[in-house]
Amino acid sequence: MRQLTAGLLIIFIGCCLQVHAQPALVPPLGTITGIDATETVEELTVVCYPNPASDLLQVVVNLPNNKRGSSIDKAVLTDAIGRIIEEVALTGENVLRGSIRVSHLSQGRYTLCIPESDELPLSTTPIMIVR
Repeated sequence: MRQLTAGLLIIFIGCCLQVHAQPALVPPLGTITGIDATETVEELTVVCYPNPASDLLQVVVNLPNNKRGSSIDKAVLTDAIGRIIEEVALTGENVLRGSIRVSHLSQGRYTLCIPESDELPLSTTPIMIVR
């Protein structure tokens, strides 16, 4: 691991100002980081990108290890008052994926919902649509 300066710590002592560089550990160039398929995932995670979106919204749902093979098969996009705007099928086994075309939607705030199932609680993610 290499050390790089990640930020500054500013300390006020009376009327004096001290600035200290804060080191950060950075993996060597070429090191792959991220979620490994064998890594323990404790809770349902939902990633939507790009967010804000203007054309196509990608949805990735990572199921907890103890809920693999869950009955989750769709995500629902709702507007600000809770009306269902779009539904998307999610496919995959441990990591579910889907995409929603949002180019026809008005600019504004929406919510992506992963409906509650017998195994997992309701999950919501705020989404912004921009033009």
